[in-house]
Formats: sequence, C-alpha cells, structure tokens
Amino acid sequence: MYDQLGSGRSDRPSDPSLWRIDRFVEELAAIRKTLKLDRIHVLGHSWGAALVAEYLLNSKPAGIQSVIFAGPLLSTPRWIADARVLLTELHETVQQVIATHEQAGTTKSPEYQQATQVFYSRFLFHRQPAPTFPECAFNTTVYEHMWGPTEFHATGNLREFDHESRLTEIRAPVLFIVGRFDEARVQTVMDFQRLIPGSKLHVVENAAHMAMVDAPERYTQALRSCLQQVEDP
Repeated sequence: MYDQLGSGRSDRPSDPSLWRIDRFVEELAAIRKTLKLDRIHVLGHSWGAALVAEYLLNSKPAGIQSVIFAGPLLSTPRWIADARVLLTELHETVQQVIATHEQAGTTKSPEYQQATQVFYSRFLFHRQPAPTFPECAFNTTVYEHMWGPTEFHATGNLREFDHESRLTEIRAPVLFIVGRFDEARVQTVMDFQRLIPGSKLHVVENAAHMAMVDAPERYTQALRSCLQQVEDP
C-alpha cells in the first residue's frame, strides 16, 4: 500500500493539473519501476479500481499475476445510477435536502453535509459508529477536483470515466470483492464480473463500502484465498 501524491505522508502540491487519472497511472508505474516490482498482485479499492483498470487497459503492463477490484468504481454512470437507487432507501426528507442543494449548487451547506452523513452511515461503513482516521488520510481538494462533493454527486474530471465495455480485455485472474451493503452495489459488480471470463466474486457479509474495516477477518481471508489459488493452483 502506498500514499498517493496529495494524501497520507506524500507531498501535497497545490497544482490542480496533477489531479488526473493518467498522472496517477504514471505514479503507479514509477513505484513499480523504483522498487523493482516485476511480478505483482494488484488491488484497487473504490477509485483505486478505476486507477487499476486504466493502468491495465491503457498501459498494458507486464507481470500482473492477479487483479483484485474491491468495491470498484469502473463506470461513473453505473456508480451514479447505483447511488440514485440507494438514495431512495433514505427518508424522503433526506432525499429532498440532497436534491435541493445539488440543484442549487449549495453542497457546502451544513444541511447538505448532514444529509450526506445519513447516506454514508448506511453504505460507506456498516459498522457504527464509524471509526475515525487521521486527517492526513484524505484530501478533499483532490477528491472534489476529480470526483465531486459527495460519493453520489460526480462533478469532477472522473464524471465521464467508464471502462465497463473494456473489461473483456483483461486477461489476468480477477477477483471482485464487495460488501453486502456497498455503495458499489452487488448487482452491478456481478455484471462486471460476468464480463471477465474466469473471474470470481466474493461478497463480504455485514459490510459496506469499507469492507476491510467493517469485517477485516473475512475480507483478509477472501484475499488470501484468491492469492493462494493464483500462486499455488
């Protein structure tokens, strides 16, 4: 695991031109080259899955032993469609607050932020109260530039991202792993899985998008099983 530029212990430059998917692909390639990682299993969670898909499909890297797409963003249109389905499960008042502020462009308002937390408490973390993370772990500037104000409102440069139709090009062994209550809905991930012959799907019960936090033992066991099957078929 590494801290991408702009997050964790990595530098935090203020140049917005850096926040684009092709630069993050270059970063991944540079890490492999520097550390001499000739053969790797690569896991991308959420936006990381978009990055891995972009890397595989456009860079055609050698040495990929297996791919794990976890709670994957592989198509922004599908992601937003799923989010709209999940929003209907919230109270009508919450839905109205979200719709009103998105239409008005007032997504910074406390009312909108509070409604957002209702969504996150169901589909981001299943276990409540949700754990806290170091402030350095998340960079809202990068998130908003590339994605948008919330998980269900894409306004950034990933809003047209869509590699669903190209998943058939992936040849490495693939595992899809998703939480039962994930915002990356199980039904959609099943559709992705069907596009890659021989790929597998594991659903982590009692977990949402952050399945590795909600159910770390079950999540880790699914990863270990996948890796063992590839390394020792």
